Amino acid sequence: MFSKKKIDEGPGKDITQNKFYILMDWVWKLFVINTLTLVTSFGIITFIPAIVSGYRTIKDCYEEDETHYIRRYYKNFAFCFKDTIWLGIVLIALFGMFFYAYIFYSQLIDALNSAENHSGLLILYSLLLSFTIFFFLIVIFGIIQIPMVVTYFHFRFFDKIKFCFYMAFKYVGIAMLEVVIIIADILLIAIAPIYIMVCFFSLPTFLIYLLSRRVYWSVSNSRVYEDEEDEYDIQGKTRPRETYEDNDEEIKIKEKELEELNSQIMEDDKDDKTRNR
Repeated sequence: MFSKKKIDEGPGKDITQNKFYILMDWVWKLFVINTLTLVTSFGIITFIPAIVSGYRTIKDCYEEDETHYIRRYYKNFAFCFKDTIWLGIVLIALFGMFFYAYIFYSQLIDALNSAENHSGLLILYSLLLSFTIFFFLIVIFGIIQIPMVVTYFHFRFFDKIKFCFYMAFKYVGIAMLEVVIIIADILLIAIAPIYIMVCFFSLPTFLIYLLSRRVYWSVSNSRVYEDEEDEYDIQGKTRPRETYEDNDEEIKIKEKELEELNSQIMEDDKDDKTRNR
């Protein structure tokens, strides 16, 4: 709808660089991505692949100025499906377990409140209900990190889960702001149910991306550097990697050896010509 072609507004002016145009362009992109996420999440177990695909598409639009974002979304969905479908299944099981535990302990507490001489059991079930809510909140902290972890890193299944909690609690301040964004997003549905059709999925995803992109970029690049260092160690090289790339003295030695080899080859050629004569 919003193409990135120049419209003649006068010498040297480009309407696509106008702040209002950029804002409206992003409003449209978020609406389209939200619609795609809503449609692809209808399978319930496809909820996580849909959210991750929306995140990756927003990242592509922001960092690469992606204009074919509908096609890119479906490519991301196909790429993420196998990688995240089991995460969706596990999360459904966890949510079911927590929901059942919450209902079970709440009903027991209500029953004990109306009875007498059960203060000990009441305290026990109240503690169990509190632990259920506490662990549920911890799981929420980890779940929010899934789109970023899947996008920036290539881990095995259980390593993904562990790293989600690692990032959530290492950068707990950012994680708490992300939870606030999710809560505000859910409250907006209660105020205006139509909001779910507009940008219920895409807006919080976009805000979380802006909030966490620097942290994840930094961590992912530091891991790439560490992996390269580990590769050098496996090859039996004990010196830092920089000495193999930037050591001027070694370069000069290699150049000198190459010159000697070339001169030797030239002398051998001369000897061969002399013999032939």
